[in-house]
Amino acid sequence: MSPSLLHINNYTTYLEVYNPHDYTYTLPMNTLLGRITHTPYQMHSCLLSDTSREYSSLSSQRHILNTIDLEQKPSATSHTIDKLITHIKNVQHKQKLRSILQQHMKIFDISQVTQANTHIQHTINTGDSLPISSRPYPRTIEQRRELQAEIQKMAQTNQICPSNSPWSSPVIIHKKKDGGIRCLVDYRKLNSVTKKDCFPQPTTEELLHRLGGHRFYTKLDLK
Repeated sequence: MSPSLLHINNYTTYLEVYNPHDYTYTLPMNTLLGRITHTPYQMHSCLLSDTSREYSSLSSQRHILNTIDLEQKPSATSHTIDKLITHIKNVQHKQKLRSILQQHMKIFDISQVTQANTHIQHTINTGDSLPISSRPYPRTIEQRRELQAEIQKMAQTNQICPSNSPWSSPVIIHKKKDGGIRCLVDYRKLNSVTKKDCFPQPTTEELLHRLGGHRFYTKLDLK
């Protein structure tokens, strides 16, 4: 793989890889092919123009060095961060918070689906209850098409995977404000046989006492 200038869109790009051997080689998934570094926003270009139409010596050529300042275009993620801090009136506080959020800009990039790599196996304690398998809710042809497209999209991004479990819960389609759909699962029957975990839950008074005296509060939307 030769050094190249790449155009990256939504953390995705294309590479040309050459196989110098006469046999086929398969690259496993997550193979490290190289490292990417950002080019500076100030680039230099050197243009050579011949003034006398003579190429006998370098003295007949004039070297023109132009400096091109490329204006950095604000990304969609930058607009998202700006919207999150519009309610802050103090200019100094807003700039300080914007600087912190921009250091972790990838967290606020919702242009593509991301996932956390973990090896934790989640288990639900249902005791000695028999598996519950619920039938899907009836839907129109258009709703089935939308649901199938959403399922394929989530499968391609590894959010879900095929399952042959004897447990099954129906899916609920919720329309979002932008016209898209959100897939929800009706786990009410599963919850009815799930053994609840016991852990200390703080009271409302204790939570209010912990929040007292603070000026900034954060919340995390795991969209």
